[in-house]
Amino acid sequence: MKGMFKRALAGVAAAALAATGLMLGTGAANAAPTGSAAITLTGATAAGTTYTAYKIGSYNTSEGAYTVNVDDPTKLDSIVVSTDDGWDEDALAALKTATRNQNIENDQEFKGYGSDPLAYVAGKQLNATQMEAFVAELSKGTVLADKTDSMVSPVEQITQDGAPVVFDNIAEGLYLVVSNLTNDAGQSAGEPIAIIGTTVTINEKTYKSLGDTELGKAVVKPSTPQKPDKSHPVMENYYVGQSIPFTVTGTIPQYVDDTFSFKDTPSTGLTVETTKENITVSVEGVNFTADDWTLTTDPADQTEIVGNNSNSFTVSINDPSHYAGKKVTIKYNGVVNNDANGKVVSNKVEFPGTGQFDNDEFETETETNTIEFTKKGVDEDIDALKGVTFTITASEDNLVPLPEDYNSEATSDKDGKVTFANLPNGTYTITEKTPADGYMNTNTSFTVTVENGKITDFKRDSLDLATYEDGAITVKNVKLITQLPLTGAAGTALFTVLGLLIAGAGALVYMKSRNVKHALRG
Repeated sequence: MKGMFKRALAGVAAAALAATGLMLGTGAANAAPTGSAAITLTGATAAGTTYTAYKIGSYNTSEGAYTVNVDDPTKLDSIVVSTDDGWDEDALAALKTATRNQNIENDQEFKGYGSDPLAYVAGKQLNATQMEAFVAELSKGTVLADKTDSMVSPVEQITQDGAPVVFDNIAEGLYLVVSNLTNDAGQSAGEPIAIIGTTVTINEKTYKSLGDTELGKAVVKPSTPQKPDKSHPVMENYYVGQSIPFTVTGTIPQYVDDTFSFKDTPSTGLTVETTKENITVSVEGVNFTADDWTLTTDPADQTEIVGNNSNSFTVSINDPSHYAGKKVTIKYNGVVNNDANGKVVSNKVEFPGTGQFDNDEFETETETNTIEFTKKGVDEDIDALKGVTFTITASEDNLVPLPEDYNSEATSDKDGKVTFANLPNGTYTITEKTPADGYMNTNTSFTVTVENGKITDFKRDSLDLATYEDGAITVKNVKLITQLPLTGAAGTALFTVLGLLIAGAGALVYMKSRNVKHALRG
């Protein structure tokens, strides 16, 4: 799920070409011996990528060609650079393209740098767009084809994302570093990273910084959107109504507009609540605030997207340039709905307009839940009571409702079994509709919560006629009130009823007594 386009370095100043301290001029190169320097790349390096370095420029370490920082003598403030032989024409052509000035060699300013392209780039300090274009031109295959003499050997290939890339024992100077992705077919190859300057050795003293820029080291950032990544925990079974956590990741490139967006398109079989309560966004482990990103839906203004391979929602990062090169993580829960069964459910994420996407697919021979219980009576019906009808009602809080054509009534069979099948995860209330002949109308009603094939909660009725013991639900009924269980709420209810009967009988005796006394008084 990994992909890579061209990459650029954090702070092209690390290349020693955009640093303010580079001297405005050229001079004969006085390079350090071969094997005295190194270049280390860290950051968003990508597995399967081959990195190649070409030496294109040299430092002038002659007296007067450099200045040492007054406050910190371990740092250089400036140094003269020049283009290596064999790169002059290509560097000049790249400079013409980057500056859109095809006659730059005739400019007095350019001549003031000794007509040296790298010296001009260093002293003139091209802007970010021009610098990107300059490096891109130098990285073209037509340019690199005859530059094997300046290529560092061996090239470096990494096998793990984020692994450092090290070119060791190389001559000091300026290097063009390019990348060639080999693990994903169809991806771009030979893409530029940047021009990087090594440490500088002068009079046997090695300078590791040019101003505030550390030489020989740089952080790789994607300059165009890479392939995003989308995943969810692999599950043995998928239940209708089950909430599945999805994770989307993607790195914000070096060069972005005012916003950078992730577009998510659930397929048929998935429902996503499109609220900022369900969707969270973070960068490098730090959660964004609500003002840092926006959430839109298509169709517009939806708080829930029912997947159909067309409906979508988009997370847009505001002011993304602040997070260039950093990984953004989006997390949310999607719910398997009634349309999932037997389908390959997918969930596509893309960077709109770039062609970069990932599709998280999973098979859904979906499972549903079954609530089954035994209806029992008394006397000859003590083991099973046939012909009693029950109704089922789904809670409004369930993530997936019952299908519109669901039969919400079920009747006990000869074994007293009552079955409600094909239920999504959720909470359900089951009520006895009408009692069997000769039995009391107790209005028995109980609540069951099912999740992923199991009963996770059970609330019995007030008379304790519905019980859940040893994994089985039993619903009883009685013919006489004295047959009700005498425990818990049921016992209290029974004694309340008996108390009312006794109170009623007492009132009747009292009334009759008063009537007799009244008659005697005549």
